Amino acid sequence: MKVRRKPAYQEKEYKPGLVSPAVAAILSAIIPGLGQAFSRMVRRGVILFFSFASIVGLMVWRFRDAAPRDTGVIAIIKKAFHLDPVMLLITILIGILYLSISMMPIKWP
Repeated sequence: MKVRRKPAYQEKEYKPGLVSPAVAAILSAIIPGLGQAFSRMVRRGVILFFSFASIVGLMVWRFRDAAPRDTGVIAIIKKAFHLDPVMLLITILIGILYLSISMMPIKWP
């Protein structure tokens, strides 16, 4: 009796994205991960969305912690950057990281 083995690697069936790559890039720039989800890379889109949401949440918490008595978003951010200049560097690096990930080309076969 012969046992049939599955090949070690099977190529996945190609499914075109629901939107064009240009529309996916615009959607991903507006809401992180949305372009990937519409390009049928849902897992990557969900990971990008929740990682960006957690980063933004931690930044908002840190800004509010730096200036608890101030009112107004701009005043809070200015005071947080004034009291902790490293926050400015972290914010810039997170922005660069987000842009590099969201604008990463999608591999089309």
